[in-house]
Amino acid sequence: MSLQRDDRFTAQVKQQLEQHAEDVDALTAARLQALRKRALEGARQKSFSGWPLGGLAAAAALLVVVVFWSLAPGDFDMLPVDADTLAQVEDLELLEELEFYAWLEDTQPSS
Repeated sequence: MSLQRDDRFTAQVKQQLEQHAEDVDALTAARLQALRKRALEGARQKSFSGWPLGGLAAAAALLVVVVFWSLAPGDFDMLPVDADTLAQVEDLELLEELEFYAWLEDTQPSS
């Protein structure tokens, strides 16, 4: 019901506006046309000037995302350990044990 009422109201307002637009004298119509033209030109200039700045901001944001994504550390805990690394660890343990055996030998009386 209210939709029909809204449609009727819109039609009445449109009809009244068109009627008032027809009753405008030539001088007022020319002024309105000039103001409309100036407003449309200003709107075009403002919308165009905003694009380069917005594009620059979007490009900078994209660059930041790409740089941080490429610098993000990988999951190194899940990488397999190679045999050389294991051998180096075992060599260090053996060296520590050899030092212990040398100390033990020095502290024990010889028989």
